[in-house]
Parts: sequence; structure tokens; C-alpha cells
Amino acid sequence: MRYLVLIICIVFSTSIASAIPSDEAQNKVKNLPCKTGGTVDEHLTKKADIPAMDDMGWSAYPLDDGAFHVERFMILSDRMRLIYRWHVDTQGNVTAVNGKAKSITVPNKYTHYIESRDKANTRIDHKSGDNVVLRNKSDDAFAIHKDAELSNITNLFSNGIKATIKSFKTFPDKPTAYKVQLTLGDGSIYNGWVPGNVINN
Repeated sequence: MRYLVLIICIVFSTSIASAIPSDEAQNKVKNLPCKTGGTVDEHLTKKADIPAMDDMGWSAYPLDDGAFHVERFMILSDRMRLIYRWHVDTQGNVTAVNGKAKSITVPNKYTHYIESRDKANTRIDHKSGDNVVLRNKSDDAFAIHKDAELSNITNLFSNGIKATIKSFKTFPDKPTAYKVQLTLGDGSIYNGWVPGNVINN
């Protein structure tokens, strides 16, 4: 019995010792490639710069097995909670846990649709003049970007807003971006760029 207890203690201490530090866990998440380009941290930092956004920053929560849950928490307009959560195991492997994290994280085996400058071989799902509905399937709101690079978020809108495709831009190494014109509830017009995954016919 004494030897069994000793073995259990050794296994337990080895497991805990193999856990990576919390700051390293956070850095692994921050440096993940983002579906809109750049890193996850760069994307969320730009999102946090929106005036209506209250950024709570990054946090790492240790789990019993030595792994971590890493989160970025924001509050939009004092009421909408935006939580992005990833799991970092003791070997440093990162997995997006909830819908918001999955919506921006490039999966480990993710492969972009490789587009060429020859439009005959480029995936263009929508054309200019199409009337569409904008909806983020993994969040309560969708982002409007300043340019076709989808690098700068200018505003967030609730799902379900109608829009018209004005133009699009293709890239050799990432999905097509679409310029849209939104008609808001008060009749005003708003223009910006969105990725194809928020466009619904």
C-alpha cells in the first residue's frame, strides 16, 4: 500500500510539473492565426478599440489536470457579454472551446480556399447587386470592416440586417471580401466590408 501511494504521488507531481506557465498559455492563444488575417490577439485588440466596447482583457484559469482555459472577455454597449475561450493542454496544444473563439480561430487542419487572380478559378459566392442578410452564425453580432483586408473593425451590428452587395475583392491567399451597403432601421445607409461567412441569401 505504501508503494502504491508513492507511485500515485510521483505520477501526480509529474503531471503537474509538465503544465506550462499561465503566461505562456496566454501567449500561445494570442499568437494563433486568425481567420481574418493576423493573430487572434491583433483581431481582438482592434475589436476592443470600438468605442462601445468595454474590454476586460485576457485571463488564464488553471484546471485540475494542469491545463488552462484562456479567455478574452468584452462587454458591448454595457449589456452584451462577449467571451472567447480556448483550452491549452499541458503540452501547449490549443483548442478553441466556444463558438466565439471558433469563429475567429484558424483550426489546426484548416486550409483556406486558395483563390487565384483568374476569376474563372476564384470562388465568388455573391455578385454586385445581390440583396442579402448579414448574420454571424457564431455570435450575436457581426463586424463591419474599413477595407477589403478585413483588418480594421469600424462597427458592430446586430444580426439580421439587410444589405446589398456593392462590390467584392479577391485575394490569392484568403477568402473573398465583399463591400456591402446596409440599410439601418432609421433609414440611414452604412457602407463597409465583410467576409463571405456572414452573408446569407
